[in-house]
Amino acid sequence: MFNTQEKQYILELARRSIKHGFDSQEYLIIPGSELVSEKLLQERSCFVTLELDNNLRGCIGHIEPIQ
Repeated sequence: MFNTQEKQYILELARRSIKHGFDSQEYLIIPGSELVSEKLLQERSCFVTLELDNNLRGCIGHIEPIQ
């Protein structure tokens, strides 16, 4: 589905988004020009799991591309 570069970008984006949310209480806005591939512009489902020291800290997501 995603290549190594896309996966790395998505992971870094998730980390930036979480930090930005805690720091500013706002959503992180990403310009389309920053995305590393056209696949990342497609509407898709998403699910995120957060772990700390191999312990589940939280998860959220949708199986439909609604946000």
